[in-house]
Amino acid sequence: YNPYGKITSERDELGQVTRYEYTDGLHLISRRINADGSQVKYRYDNVRLLLTEIENEVGETYRLQYHANGLIQQETEFDGQRTAYVYDLNGNLSEKTEHGDDGSQMVTRYERDYSGRLVRKTLP
Repeated sequence: YNPYGKITSERDELGQVTRYEYTDGLHLISRRINADGSQVKYRYDNVRLLLTEIENEVGETYRLQYHANGLIQQETEFDGQRTAYVYDLNGNLSEKTEHGDDGSQMVTRYERDYSGRLVRKTLP
């Protein structure tokens, strides 16, 4: 563990060690180094400390974009698939749009009652 109580390495049942590095002063993981030497890298928005990007062991990137209120606006998977999110004024998910490689869109809608409880989910 480091002085801030964050794990810096762990050994599995086979004796293989995975190491962790953290962003200076933020206590957020910046890199995971696997036993085989491959790495996963993490990047953050320095203003709001929100995770914005993960680069996996083969160099593929997963990205997150946020609305001003900190809720996820769009995510882009390692394979390039995009999903966009829309929320109501209370921060409840109201619509999820999955974008296909062919330009298609699959929209899932969520309806809630006055207490914010999900009452209907409409699938594409």
